[in-house]
Amino acid sequence: MAKPTGKTDKMERVASATLQLILEQGLSELTFSKLSRKAGVSRPWLYEYIGATKESLVEYAVDHFGKQYARLDNRPRASSAKEWLPQVLLRTDELLDDSLAYPWVIPLYYRYRGTVNPLGKRIKLLEERYLKSMTEEIKQALQVRNETARVLAETLMAVRLGLAYHWVFSDFRKHSRKEDLLAIVHSVLKRMLSRPRP
Repeated sequence: MAKPTGKTDKMERVASATLQLILEQGLSELTFSKLSRKAGVSRPWLYEYIGATKESLVEYAVDHFGKQYARLDNRPRASSAKEWLPQVLLRTDELLDDSLAYPWVIPLYYRYRGTVNPLGKRIKLLEERYLKSMTEEIKQALQVRNETARVLAETLMAVRLGLAYHWVFSDFRKHSRKEDLLAIVHSVLKRMLSRPRP
C-alpha cells in the first residue's frame, strides 16, 4: 500500500481506515496501532492531528464521511421546487458514486445508527444536522410547513440511503444503469411535487 504524502491525503486515509477497521473488527477492536498500520501514518501523527482518544478517531471519521455524503458544506440552497429537484438528483448521483468509492460507509451507518456508543452518537448528531438543513431547504423551496418539510426530509434521506445500499450491495448495477435509476427518482419526485402540499 502506498503511503499518503500530504496532510489531506493522510486525513482521508485515516478516516477511511478508521471506518474500515470498525466494519471489519468492531468498534471495541479499534486501536491506534492498528489504525496507524492500516492508514500508513505514525501514532504520534494521529495524536497530533486527530486526537488521543478512540472517540476522537470515531468523531473525525464520521464527520469526514458524513459531511461528504450529506453534502452539508458549501451546498447551494434551492429557492423553488424547480431548482430543488435537479439539486436532489445531483446529490443522489453523488451519493451513489460515493457509496461505490467507500462501500463500508453505508453498512456502518445501518449497523451503528441508534446505538449509544461513540459511533452511534456521532451518527445521530450528523443525521440531525442533515435533517435540519434539508428540512429548511425543503420548507423554503417547496413552501410547506415545517412538519411537512421534516417528514419529506426524513423520507428522502431513507430512500436515498436505501438506494445507495442496494446500488452497492445488490444486483441493481447488473440490471440497471445509474441514469435509469435517477430517472425513476426524478419521476417520483416530480409527481410528488405536482400534488397539492399542506
